[in-house]
Amino acid sequence: MAPLFIAGLLLPAAVPTDPPKKGEVKLTLTSDDEPHRMGSPVGWPVVVTVNMTNVGKEPIAWLFGDYPGAGYFAVQVRHGGQDEWRDVAATNGQQVQGSGAGGRLEPGKSVSVPLAVPMEAKPKGWVEVRVRPVIWNASGPATIEVGITDHPPVVDAHRARVIAEVVRPTAPFWTHLAQTYADEVVTDAVVKLATVDNPLIASRAAYVLWLRPELPAAAGGDLAAAVRRWFRRDERPESGGLRRYIVFAALKTRSEVARKMVIDLVKDFPPGSADDVRARHLLIDALRQSPGDPEWLLRATAAIGALTERWPGDDDVARQVKWGIDWLDARIKNPRH
Repeated sequence: MAPLFIAGLLLPAAVPTDPPKKGEVKLTLTSDDEPHRMGSPVGWPVVVTVNMTNVGKEPIAWLFGDYPGAGYFAVQVRHGGQDEWRDVAATNGQQVQGSGAGGRLEPGKSVSVPLAVPMEAKPKGWVEVRVRPVIWNASGPATIEVGITDHPPVVDAHRARVIAEVVRPTAPFWTHLAQTYADEVVTDAVVKLATVDNPLIASRAAYVLWLRPELPAAAGGDLAAAVRRWFRRDERPESGGLRRYIVFAALKTRSEVARKMVIDLVKDFPPGSADDVRARHLLIDALRQSPGDPEWLLRATAAIGALTERWPGDDDVARQVKWGIDWLDARIKNPRH
């Protein structure tokens, strides 16, 4: 995991700092299924909210965002009254490395921190979640018991909330759930939203797909069609990034139809305007980062290299091509990097 440098200190990325602990906090937990107690949907992380109050005499602070990242908390779970607690890596989409504004909690004030707590399998019944702070003192951990159910109204309501957040983002945490934990039903819905002939809806869906680590091959046909629809259109302010998001997402499916669509765009790429130059750069960038085995990386290399044959003597094209091919060569030689 990449280290984090702050003020000369080397810090692990998942935990913002090491003891000695500073400050005093009190934690309580609530679950997303409250107040109706319908249960948490099976196949998804259990969503809990850490309600953290600064009960000390000094302010406490964290890096990045309106509330602390999940790395500021140690989380454990156990199922069905088992004796053994198991450590889990909760997430909430907040950064724990990089640069940016942080947050500060004054004495007597509270902050609510959502956490997605992954389940190792797909258990039903009851699960206990225990949370303690990593860098702040507390009198003890906070614990909550949450029911997990496969009751269709519960599962479908959760899916609907995640999908709605894609179209109309209101809470970064729920967008994080869509980007990180979407199941097959939600993924299929978001792919279909990316094909809608509306730049705002399509760009929001494509953005979520762009951030997914991988996508199913079955989505390749729909996303290839979306690439065909959007790549030649002028970018609009409200759909900023749509071309990039949709091309990268299509290539993440590793499907032949999506790969052929992108390679054909490279082959048929027209010379001309500054926008054409930017779009060509986008295609090269997408190909150089696209997932695949060495055979695919060689195909991507050949597609990029062919650009120099179309525009011999063009220094800008030569620089872009060299950048893309050098990157792909390094990936072929070092497949783990």
